[in-house]
Amino acid sequence: RGYEIGMIDINKSIARYWVVDHENNKIIPPFNVMDGLGISAAETVKEAREKRPFSSIEDLAARTKLSNQHIETLKKYGVLKDLPESDQLSLFDF
Repeated sequence: RGYEIGMIDINKSIARYWVVDHENNKIIPPFNVMDGLGISAAETVKEAREKRPFSSIEDLAARTKLSNQHIETLKKYGVLKDLPESDQLSLFDF
């Protein structure tokens, strides 16, 4: 049917159900496909994201119930590649 399986997406995935991304012809897995990531922690990601987008990995950690291990796993799989580590600006960023 022309759809591919994508990666977990910090901006689109939800706790327990697959999401169809019609724009990119992909099926996005839920957060609970990650080993050890419970439904309640996964739901906090969706709830926090609905209030406002995540500005950094530090912001993600502060506003959700994700453990350091979960965040490291998300980094390992490239899910957080578009988020900076922190919200602090550096003179070298300019």
